[in-house]
Amino acid sequence: MKKTILLFPFFFLPTLFSADSESIQPGEYIADGGGGTLTVRKEKGKTLFEINTIGANFHTCGLSGEVKNNRARLEAMDKECVVTFTKKGRDVDVAQSGEECRYYCGARAAFEGLYLEPTAGCSEAARSKTRKRFKELYDKKKYADALKDLAPLLKTCARTLGWIDTGWIKNDIAITQYKLGDLTGCRETLSSFASEAAQSDDEVRNNYPPSDAETWLPVVKAARYNLGLCSKAQKKK
Repeated sequence: MKKTILLFPFFFLPTLFSADSESIQPGEYIADGGGGTLTVRKEKGKTLFEINTIGANFHTCGLSGEVKNNRARLEAMDKECVVTFTKKGRDVDVAQSGEECRYYCGARAAFEGLYLEPTAGCSEAARSKTRKRFKELYDKKKYADALKDLAPLLKTCARTLGWIDTGWIKNDIAITQYKLGDLTGCRETLSSFASEAAQSDDEVRNNYPPSDAETWLPVVKAARYNLGLCSKAQKKK
């Protein structure tokens, strides 16, 4: 008696796998280099997204909608803006169909690019908790504990920290190192500020668009002051 062997044509096999395996997953993603967020959530069976970014001179992009098959189709005046989401491991690459998508952005802002799933402790909420905990420890003069808590952010969260946040964290680390007597460490932490710290406030302002300058100048002034503290203390030794 012959056995009957059932054969399944190989070209039908892909239908056995769910397309959801390549779909973007709900969560908070942060733009590579900081400066923007992509939020994906499920609601009533739909996949919804929201993107908010900040560009030069505080120009912004803001857009949201429903994602179907990793694409969102948005109205842009009399045209259609198609936003495409592509998984890159645990991250998401966002692309736009063309200039019509500029409808959702200011002149100096953009939203295309790679959005990273933040590593542990690097989400906006987690960083805020760390900064708050740092201040509490610093105010209690528990400088070693404060430094131990804050310093890892610069390395662990480097790709998802914006330039302003990075500047303030460096200043906080440096002044804590000063309190601990680590004057060399203080100066090394602020080494990236050396050039601008030597400039006048007006010179610093001239390096940037107006809104960026007003936000960045306090960071540079803090670095200038902290560098002065560490340099003077080191000369006395």
